[in-house]
Amino acid sequence: MRRRPLAALAGIACLGLLTACEQPAGDEESAAEPTSAVTTTESAEKDTAVTSPVPTPTETVRFFDVEKMNADVRNVVTEGYGLQPVREVSCPRNEPVQVGASFVCYIQLDAGERKVTITVETDQGRYRVGAPE
Repeated sequence: MRRRPLAALAGIACLGLLTACEQPAGDEESAAEPTSAVTTTESAEKDTAVTSPVPTPTETVRFFDVEKMNADVRNVVTEGYGLQPVREVSCPRNEPVQVGASFVCYIQLDAGERKVTITVETDQGRYRVGAPE
């Protein structure tokens, strides 16, 4: 006979637990509205990605190939600006492909040294070679 009261007690305990699980508390209900939290998170991620000056781990920083740039600058200076003979072109190494950035390349001519300003125009690495100074 002792088993019946234990079985009844266990049944009541299970029923109580089931009933308690079906009725959310007031705090849980307000936290269950994911719309504003998701929207905030998404906009925060977008803002961070746009305004962050530091590349995210998924981004890769690209650099100009200095040897190719030296050859291209030589070609532009010789054919575009008519300066000859060009003995040497020296552009800086490790310049990142960053729109709006600019840097200087030096050109050795028989008549002396000149410089041109390189201005990066696109994310794909297109740049403008300024007039020799």
